[in-house]
Amino acid sequence: MDRRSQERQAPAFDDEGPVTFITSRGVKVQCLPIAAEIEAQENNIRDGIDWPEAPTREVSDVAGSVMHFPYTEESIKDAPEEAKQAWEKYQADLFTAQHEFDAKIGEGRPRLIAYRGIRLVDDSLPAEWEKEHEWLGMTIPETPHERALHFFQTEILGNPTTDLYGILLGIYKASGYSDELLAKAEAFFRSQMGRGNWADAGADPGDADAPPTEGA
Repeated sequence: MDRRSQERQAPAFDDEGPVTFITSRGVKVQCLPIAAEIEAQENNIRDGIDWPEAPTREVSDVAGSVMHFPYTEESIKDAPEEAKQAWEKYQADLFTAQHEFDAKIGEGRPRLIAYRGIRLVDDSLPAEWEKEHEWLGMTIPETPHERALHFFQTEILGNPTTDLYGILLGIYKASGYSDELLAKAEAFFRSQMGRGNWADAGADPGDADAPPTEGA
């Protein structure tokens, strides 16, 4: 039998003591309270993206004042042709911006979790893992940050999607999130897993399905 158990663990955490999670490779890690850092990272990445503005329509109130409201999927159906063309361009630009955001989250989030979000509990990993990797033909990064990421991706994660999902829930649990908010976060992560890209994707600005934050 391999030195690591291949048994998978559903995200389930004790109410007492450190919050731990066993990955699909059978490696036990302690989840650390860095939810605020994860949210700050997302906000920083989001703020660095050039998000397009939705085309607007004019609406007059009873006093004759003119206000501008963004078109929606529903209201654009009855809009003039010029507005529909602007909407199509907005959707294309939004897709491009979202793709850029997703790519940066997909690169940054695993790095943050690997370097600051977990502590290794399992002591069954070989002491000479670097020599083992070299023998297997893997390139070992030289910098400490990249080495931590490499170790995380190759020795800790088995199924990146489900393991990151469990670790993230553990991080939110360790960060003091209430059971209600944890349930909402779990529902969000499951929906992202269903789309096949939750680990790489961030929420659209104002997305109602984004992971909830305390006080929300």
